[in-house]
Amino acid sequence: VGATSAPHKVKSEIPFLNSHDFITCMVPSIKYLCLYAFTQLGFILIFDIPTGKCLFNAQVSKTAIFLAVPDVESGGVLTVNQEGQITCFNIDKKNFFNYITGIIEDMELGEDFVKLGFFGGNKALQKIFDLLLRQGNFIDAAKFAAKCPTLRNGQTIAAFKKVSFQFNQSAPDLQYYQLLLEQGSLNKLESVELCRRILQCQPDTYKKTIEQLLKEDKLEKSEELVGVLAPFDINFASINQNLLSSADI
Repeated sequence: VGATSAPHKVKSEIPFLNSHDFITCMVPSIKYLCLYAFTQLGFILIFDIPTGKCLFNAQVSKTAIFLAVPDVESGGVLTVNQEGQITCFNIDKKNFFNYITGIIEDMELGEDFVKLGFFGGNKALQKIFDLLLRQGNFIDAAKFAAKCPTLRNGQTIAAFKKVSFQFNQSAPDLQYYQLLLEQGSLNKLESVELCRRILQCQPDTYKKTIEQLLKEDKLEKSEELVGVLAPFDINFASINQNLLSSADI
């Protein structure tokens, strides 16, 4: 009431398991950005507020739950059913992330929760990436890693190198570099490793490719990069003076 910005609106189907059921009360959780809903037949439904997606649906009471209030500290909710039973429901932080990514298999939602600081931070991001690789979703894994600065490291590059692929397919690590280049510049390690791959895959035409990347400022300049280029063509490495200090030249 009185807000200057438009309210958040989202439309979602309510998956009642009984066509005669209906919602009796709802309580939002600011902590987890979810909405707890309770029904006449004793069901609890948990919705993700930003997307409206139903995350959980189960019967928890044999009678109607007619009153619910937030438990601010836990991010949960306290309820009273028709028999006078008082129950506290809340999110299990230890298992909820695995539930979202493993049972519901919603990687994007899992990532959103992690970015909000829930469920393990960087370790959780690594779990999402590892799960995508195990499932064979190499493109999705590459897109995911490209969006997460903490995953842009040697461990991720090594993981893509280990992935087997068909002879007529592009190597997963090269697909990863392509996605990174589409969204911006490479960091020092990525620049060095990509140039190594270019020298390996394009021994006769590498100059044109690398020169173009340098011209577009896609590679991070470093002595390590010069060390990779120099054995193939010292003149080529030296000409690109932005890569070298005057002492190195």
